[in-house]
Amino acid sequence: MAAQVSTISRLTSTELESVLAAADDRAESTNQEDVDGAISQTSRQEDIGLSRLVVNILASGGTANGNVGGDSDPFTLIRGLAYEVAILSKKVEYLSSPASRSGPIIESGTWNTTEVRPGNKPHHSTEARINFSKEFKLTPMVMVSVSSVDFSNFKNYRVKVYATEVNPRGFIVHADTWGSTLLYSCGVSWMAVGE
Repeated sequence: MAAQVSTISRLTSTELESVLAAADDRAESTNQEDVDGAISQTSRQEDIGLSRLVVNILASGGTANGNVGGDSDPFTLIRGLAYEVAILSKKVEYLSSPASRSGPIIESGTWNTTEVRPGNKPHHSTEARINFSKEFKLTPMVMVSVSSVDFSNFKNYRVKVYATEVNPRGFIVHADTWGSTLLYSCGVSWMAVGE
């Protein structure tokens, strides 16, 4: 092994630059299918806990992927390592792009009954259409909650807030009361979660 280590240390900086330039050319010529294949393979390995990177810097008879056997010279090892780094760089670039992120889209807001009727004229039922800032791909899940209320202090406090007619573009928000309750205003907080 010592002889092989000395072979690496005897590389001149010009030789090393030449090897790295050749490896760069090889990495740049990688097509998207190679990158996708590497990403897919790495993802499968990560799913079962096998993700690893083995770098055989001592040229001890193994290959860049960690398998023992084969006779590799330092130039081949460096080219292979540069190629693997290029693939990993492409994977990082792909995973950090917004298009690769999959996750929920969340939009939230508030609404008040005073936006559709005056506060000094209580109603038992008030509703309004809420439009999302951007249309969802599918119908989102919508949650609503009471954020503020203005009741008459001489009557019972009753209020119900809910959403109906939910679709990818928006929903109808309701603030209802019943019986003798006088609801002057009701604030509603809402959140839509979807794709």
